[in-house]
Amino acid sequence: AGPGSPAATLRLARLTLRMQREDADVNEVHIDALGGSIHGEGNFDYSAHLTTFVLDLKLDPALDLGPWLPREARELAGRGTLSGKVRLYGSANDVWANPIDLQLGRAHASGALNWVAKTGEILPVGLRVDVPETGASLRASGSVNVVKRTLALGFHASVERLGPWLTRLKAPAVATAASASGLVSGSFDAPRVTAAVTADGIPWTGRA
Repeated sequence: AGPGSPAATLRLARLTLRMQREDADVNEVHIDALGGSIHGEGNFDYSAHLTTFVLDLKLDPALDLGPWLPREARELAGRGTLSGKVRLYGSANDVWANPIDLQLGRAHASGALNWVAKTGEILPVGLRVDVPETGASLRASGSVNVVKRTLALGFHASVERLGPWLTRLKAPAVATAASASGLVSGSFDAPRVTAAVTADGIPWTGRA
């Protein structure tokens, strides 16, 4: 059986309410969860029909997501710890995470994500994941619909030092570097991947 629901403890929360302006400052929030801490500050504005917010979050010490990550993701990331910073803003109908500056193990994520409640879509905007240790990078754009359980994501990935990745995946050393551009589409249950792949350093035997 997998892990149960993660526990979280609210250690500190300081708010400043301004009734005349109909907004509230989140001066400081401190939540302990998953072996780490989430620190936050920001503002809620409830003067209009739809409440809007801005929250700056910092994850330090890192949260341990290891028990909830697939084994392959843990092996590629090196460890399941999540740290860094992210700004959340918008409303319940339209939430942005921008900018993202997060570290999952050896992988660093930057760019932005937009959640649109009306359509159920998550839209990556300039989203990029880099793994400096192996010279790997991934850029993605498009949409993921969590209501319809469909996706249409364009991507470009490159790995300058392919050997360590192949070793972690227990795959043969078929090349020293590779890149791919393509599209992931279809449903969550039956995704389709089309890609153009380029590989360097492929071993071969024969005569010149």
